[in-house]
Amino acid sequence: MGSSAAGAATRSCADTLERMFAQSFDRVFRFCLSRTRSVTRAEDVVSETFADAARTSERDPEAPLGEEWLIAVARRRIIDMWRRDERERRRVTRLTSLRESFEAGQPANSHDERDHVVLAALDELPERQRVALVLRHVDGYSVERVADTLDVSYRAAESLLSRARRNFSELYRAEMRPS
Repeated sequence: MGSSAAGAATRSCADTLERMFAQSFDRVFRFCLSRTRSVTRAEDVVSETFADAARTSERDPEAPLGEEWLIAVARRRIIDMWRRDERERRRVTRLTSLRESFEAGQPANSHDERDHVVLAALDELPERQRVALVLRHVDGYSVERVADTLDVSYRAAESLLSRARRNFSELYRAEMRPS
């Protein structure tokens, strides 16, 4: 395809997306707002939905993108958001419970005993190592995402995680030793 043909295809794709945005934005936004009950979250979902439409259109200019397609994508994105929210709620509840039992110094059961030791070992780590371990192993971040979050290179994140695991292991074993 020549450069003028490619340029025409790009303009056509952009025109199609612009028309779709103008025609469908209000309905997609209302759909998202009715399910998220938050203007900010609805805007985020709508933005991601139209970005998906742009990527799909670039990959396949003949893709049947329309309002129903946009609503279906928005619905999937909202469900993903709800799932992330639920995982985060469970994680925060668990960590809060662990922290409270740790601070009280009395774990409620045998699982809490181990959790108590884990929290004690984590508390002893340098902050950056603790954050890296929690991001990687509690939040499930990839090494690349840990690197981005901590604003370091991938290799620096790997090295930080390696040191953190080694230090955590030593601290954990020390906490497990009978007094």
